[in-house]
Amino acid sequence: MTDISSMKRVHTNIDLLMDKQEIKTDKEFAVILGWTPSAFSQRVNGKLSIGTLETIADYFGITVKELLR
Repeated sequence: MTDISSMKRVHTNIDLLMDKQEIKTDKEFAVILGWTPSAFSQRVNGKLSIGTLETIADYFGITVKELLR
């Protein structure tokens, strides 16, 4: 995913979903996903791979398509 507006939308959606689940920090979410905070930052702030999107969507019980909306 390289479209900047799409990436911003996904970041916003992740933040909203984290708020809804009362996950307060990226570090906390990284631990929940079994990633280091550094790995989380690299995965989310770099080019988002389908694997990263699937992992995040699966955690929240949504589809990748819903995460991208």
